[in-house]
Amino acid sequence: MLLGQLGPQATLYRRLVQAHLLLANYAPALTVSRQFQQVLPAEFGDDDLFTQGLLLSRIGQHAAALAVYTVLIEQPAPYANAYNNRGYTHNLLGDYELAISDFNQAIAADASVAYAYNNRGLAQLKLGQEEEGFADIAHGLALDPANAYGYRNLGLYHLDRGEYATALGFLEQAQQLDPTTHLLADYLQQARQHLEANSGAGGLAVGSRPAGGWWGRVAVPAPG
Repeated sequence: MLLGQLGPQATLYRRLVQAHLLLANYAPALTVSRQFQQVLPAEFGDDDLFTQGLLLSRIGQHAAALAVYTVLIEQPAPYANAYNNRGYTHNLLGDYELAISDFNQAIAADASVAYAYNNRGLAQLKLGQEEEGFADIAHGLALDPANAYGYRNLGLYHLDRGEYATALGFLEQAQQLDPTTHLLADYLQQARQHLEANSGAGGLAVGSRPAGGWWGRVAVPAPG
């Protein structure tokens, strides 16, 4: 059913869910989404279920989120966003090989999905597949230079390696693009706390490029 054919009550439910989501009020948004699903089941569509999966993931109910995305994936038509979000949830759980499998499916369904490349790149980096990971993130940023997740994921890579100044440069670039990026505030806090604790101990300046680093191998813009 086309969105324009839906009744005004369905539109109000959607607007309320989105309003809560934009304010990061995930639990109230989920409550409204479930009420919408119960009251107007015939008008509660795939995109509404997709949003519900996102909300479940945001409040830490990852198993329930995976189940929602699987329902969407098992439909006849490929649903690239559902594959991407199920892969993202696997990333959160540390199941990186499962995540890569889902991102592969997302890209096969829609090769223009920039965030699937950014997310697959993170999973590859977590598995030590650096060349593949950097290349994927570079491609994702080439498709969508304003996608904050690419820079956030690069920041997380350097954060994991203890390269806090370089991490902060990428994380702040992500913040400039979209300060609401998932978990970005936590990663920024970690990088800044480590830098403060290690002040005076030397290290890379924010935005500097390590000699012989990966910047020379793939075309990812440096921070700053």
